[in-house]
Amino acid sequence: MKGWDIFLSLIITTGLIFNQPTRTTTAQESEPYSNPEFVNQSVQSVPQQKVKINVAVRNTEDLKVRVGDSLTTGQVISDRQDERQRLESRVRSLSHQLKQVESQQLIEPLPPLEVPEIPRLPDRNFELEESAIEKAKIELQIAQNRLQQFENSVSPLRQIASVKSNLSEVAEKERRVEIKKREISAIGSLRNLPNIEIILEHEQNSLSQLESQLNIARSNLTFAKDNLEIAKLENTQRLSELRADLLLKQSNLSTAIAALQKAQSDRAYLEYEHRITVARRLEESNQAQSFYNQQMQRFSQAMSDKAYRVAILEGQIQDVQKDLENISTVRSPYSGKIRRVKLVSQQNNTLNYELILVSLVSTP
Repeated sequence: MKGWDIFLSLIITTGLIFNQPTRTTTAQESEPYSNPEFVNQSVQSVPQQKVKINVAVRNTEDLKVRVGDSLTTGQVISDRQDERQRLESRVRSLSHQLKQVESQQLIEPLPPLEVPEIPRLPDRNFELEESAIEKAKIELQIAQNRLQQFENSVSPLRQIASVKSNLSEVAEKERRVEIKKREISAIGSLRNLPNIEIILEHEQNSLSQLESQLNIARSNLTFAKDNLEIAKLENTQRLSELRADLLLKQSNLSTAIAALQKAQSDRAYLEYEHRITVARRLEESNQAQSFYNQQMQRFSQAMSDKAYRVAILEGQIQDVQKDLENISTVRSPYSGKIRRVKLVSQQNNTLNYELILVSLVSTP
């Protein structure tokens, strides 16, 4: 409990038996003990030393040794195990309560949807429908012109020109290959020519390049011819598409005229529905806003209550954890035997004991 923390201190002093002179030893000369609780303790050891240990506990049950007990290095002298277990159980209980409170999901009410503005009714001159009719007429005229122009010019001129160009290129490549072959044949007849083998190898490489270019030109010619055939098929398909588009534009014009007629017949009914809708939406908006305000008040109160409970539980957990941190265990720094256990004083519900440990460690 806060305010009743046990102050545990370990003061080790060394006296001599049989009036032998004292000697301060290093950690290597005395029996080492690696428990972190003794890292900062100051220890003086001599042969057959006796050690004075001051311990502060809350009740006698926390003192785990009696006069005559034999101790080993690191054995517990005092430990508030019951208090530690009680505080740990308290932390677990409070943490569980905190987790339950934090896991409570509070869903914030959604604000009411904005009432969409009712669109203004179109003017009684029906400009929208009339413009749609005019647009349909223009599109119909454009479709008729496109069909007429295409019917007057259906020759794939660009593809034909490409075929002619590739034919000329193939003829030129074939001519160059033939010339190169003649050159190689002529060079081959000159056997006395210096470095003839190198020259022939160079010319053969040139011939290979020319033949590769000829093959590419022939491939391009084949591709151009294929494009010409495709263009002819595309012209037929394009003609069908233009005729279908013409029929579609004629249908669109008929639909636009029908839409104008319907708009005129629906005008009176739309004006009536408009007035009814405006009145209904205004009433619904007022009701939704009133309900939302009530829900927000309840949500805010619930959030405040949750935050208050969380703060209280967190504060209690911190207090208990501080109490746990102040509880420590005192262990024997040496092996030995308890010579005396004496209650020195009592202060604020704390019992201060003085223990004399006769060390069994002998130091040369």
